[in-house]
Amino acid sequence: MRIRLAVLAALAATASTAQIPVQPTFELMLPDIGRVIPGGTNVVADVPLRQITRLIIQVLGSADANLSYGDLRVRINGKGTRNVFDSGSNERGKYLAMSAATLRMRRDEIFDRSENTIEVYGKDKRGREYYQNWILRVVDDKANPWFTWISSMSPLDETGVPPDLVLDQPSAPVLFTAAAKNMGIRLKGQASAASGISSVSINGNPVSGAQKSPTVTFDQNYALARGKTAISVETVDSKGNKRNVTIPVIYPGPSAPQPKFAGQTWAVVIGVSRFDAKEGAPPPLPQAAFDAKALASQLTARGVKPENLVVLTDEQATADKVRIALGDFVAKAKPEDLLLVYWSTQGLHDPASPDKVYLATADTQMLHLADTAIEISELQLLLERSVRSRHSVLFFDADHPLGREWDFQGRSIVSTHLLNLFDEQLGRSVLVSGTEDKAGRSTFSTALLAAFGGKADVDQNGVLTPHEICAYVTEEVRKATGGNQLPRALLAKQDEESSILALK
Repeated sequence: MRIRLAVLAALAATASTAQIPVQPTFELMLPDIGRVIPGGTNVVADVPLRQITRLIIQVLGSADANLSYGDLRVRINGKGTRNVFDSGSNERGKYLAMSAATLRMRRDEIFDRSENTIEVYGKDKRGREYYQNWILRVVDDKANPWFTWISSMSPLDETGVPPDLVLDQPSAPVLFTAAAKNMGIRLKGQASAASGISSVSINGNPVSGAQKSPTVTFDQNYALARGKTAISVETVDSKGNKRNVTIPVIYPGPSAPQPKFAGQTWAVVIGVSRFDAKEGAPPPLPQAAFDAKALASQLTARGVKPENLVVLTDEQATADKVRIALGDFVAKAKPEDLLLVYWSTQGLHDPASPDKVYLATADTQMLHLADTAIEISELQLLLERSVRSRHSVLFFDADHPLGREWDFQGRSIVSTHLLNLFDEQLGRSVLVSGTEDKAGRSTFSTALLAAFGGKADVDQNGVLTPHEICAYVTEEVRKATGGNQLPRALLAKQDEESSILALK
C-alpha cells in the first residue's frame, strides 16, 4: 500500500510541477511564404518548396507573462539554435526572430529540403513547462530519391513557387539491357501549377498533346538511344518557374568488385517487440524482433563474421546491454572498418517533459525513463565517443503509433532527432523511418529487408551502396503509404556510392 501511495504521490508531483498547457501559447510566422501557423497539438503544416530564411516565434498568453527570454529555448531539426534568434516585443508580447543575417551565423545547414521541425520550450520560475512543436512538410515535393530534381524561380515572379512535377513511370533508374540501338521507355506523370503550365518537354522535345492548363497529364513512349546516360523531363509554368527531373540510364557491365575496406565489417542489430515492465511499458511492436533477426541473418550471409555481430532482441535488449553494445562493442570498429547499426523500437517523448526524446529498451518504464530508456542526447554522446569508423551507416525504425498513455502536446519528432544525431557527418550516414501510420508490420523494415535481399541493386552489379539502399527504401515506403510516411536520409558524401555489401 505504501508503494502504491508513493507512486501516486510521484505522479501528482510531476503533474503539478510540469503542467503542459492545453491552450496554444506559441505562434509561428513564416514571412518568406506569408504564413502564420498557430500552436496546438499535432501541428503539421504544408508549405511550398522554398528556402526558409526568416522565422518568428510569437509568445502568447500565460507563457508571455511567466517566461523571460532566458527561459526560452528553440530547436530546429533537433539542433539548438538560440544563437540565430534575436528577441523583441510587440503589442502581442514577446517574440524570437530569425533573419537571413542571423541565420548566416551558423556554419552548418539547419534546414532540410523536404521537412523541418521547429520546437520551442521553456520552464518558468515555478517549474511550469511550456512546449510546442511544428512540422513543416513540403507536401507538393514528390521527388523520387533515385532521380535528380532541380527547381528554378523566374526573376519575374519573386513570390512564385516551382511547378509540381510527379513522375509515375519510370520509378527507378532505367536499365538499358537490350542489345538494340533503341529502347522504348514509358514516361508517365503530371505537371501542375496555380498559374498554369506553359510547357512540358522530354530531353528538350515538347510532349505531344500537352495542352496549356493548370494541370497537364502526360503518358507517352520515348525512344531511348543507346549511349544516352539520362532522360530529362522539364515543366515550365506561365510565369517562367521551372521544375526539372533527371532520370539516370544505367548500362550493366561486368560485376562490380567485391566491397573492400581496409578493415572488417561490424554490426549491431537491435529489435524490441515485447517490453517487460509490468506498469508503464510502451505498446508492443509485433514484428520488431523478427525483423532484427532476419536482418542479422542477411548480414551473416553477406559475410559479416559472427564475432563482429551483436544481436539484441526483446528481453536481451535492456538499457544496460544496449549501452554496452553501442559503447564498448561499437568502439571495436577501427577507422578503416565498416560499421552498421540497426535499431527497431518505440520512440518516446516524455509526457511530462516533451522536449526529452527517448528510444525504448526492453525494460523501459514511464516513471523511470532516464534509467530504463536511452535519451537521444545520451545516444548522441555515446556514439560520438564510441564510433571511430570512418564508414558508418545507421538505420532507425523508431517512429510508431503510441497509446493515449504516452500522449503529449505535440507531434512525434523522434525521426528528426535521430536524423540529426551527428553535427558533422564525418563518414556517418543515417536513414530514419519517418512516422509509421499504423501498428503491426513495419513498412520501413520490410523495405529495408528487401533492399538487403537485393532489390536495391538497380544496376545489377552484385553489390549495394548506401545510396541504393536508402533510395530504394524511401521510394518503396512512400509508394506503400501513399506518401503519408516519408523516410529520410543523411548520407556521407564519401560513402554514398561506395560498395558496402556484396550480394554474391
